[in-house]
Amino acid sequence: MVELLSEYEATGNSLLMKHRDHYSHSVYVFALGLAIYECSESYRDKFRDFYGLGGSPENERANRFLEFWGLTSLFHNIGYPFELPFEQVQSYFEVNNQERGKGYLNAIPCFYTDKPVDFPLVTRFDPGDAAIFAPLEHERWMREQLAMGWQHGEEYEKLPLDVPEDEKKNTRRALREQLRMHKLVMPGRPTSRQIAAHYRELDESDRNKDWKPFNNLLKQFDGLRIYRL
Repeated sequence: MVELLSEYEATGNSLLMKHRDHYSHSVYVFALGLAIYECSESYRDKFRDFYGLGGSPENERANRFLEFWGLTSLFHNIGYPFELPFEQVQSYFEVNNQERGKGYLNAIPCFYTDKPVDFPLVTRFDPGDAAIFAPLEHERWMREQLAMGWQHGEEYEKLPLDVPEDEKKNTRRALREQLRMHKLVMPGRPTSRQIAAHYRELDESDRNKDWKPFNNLLKQFDGLRIYRL
């Protein structure tokens, strides 16, 4: 089992920029516990009293410690290898969002730095900024949906649902995911000009979805300030 987890982790963590070797970590923890047991008489006494081994010979107590500590060091962090896929997805979106944010800052135009400079500080993006980068974000979203096989349609909003009223929104959202269908996805292979025109035809609430969340991007530039040129 240890070999299986080690191979899985070695393969999975190759996609991460940094990781902790769980296999080696378990060995180090195991060796540390053996060293503490060997060198600390008070630790051995606590172990003996806790498990009621006062009448057992020393070698038997040592074997019991070896058994218990071996299982503890192996399984204390057994879930870490299975966290790797989630870390891979998270790291992708963190890098992707920051790179996307840099491109949009260049379009506004703005720049970021970790030093105070004599330029207007950006604390929030406004509708004037949105007129520049929201169409870019709409095109990115559109091409991403099309690349994943989504298609235009509104059936998920029209199908009758036999669920309580407060559950209908989430049910329709789940149905949309299953059908891989969205009312805002354009059919065919739209050009950048067609997607830009499509954005201008959206109602205000849908246009706002393409830029208001980007105020959250300001939090991703941790330790940096964004300034207008």
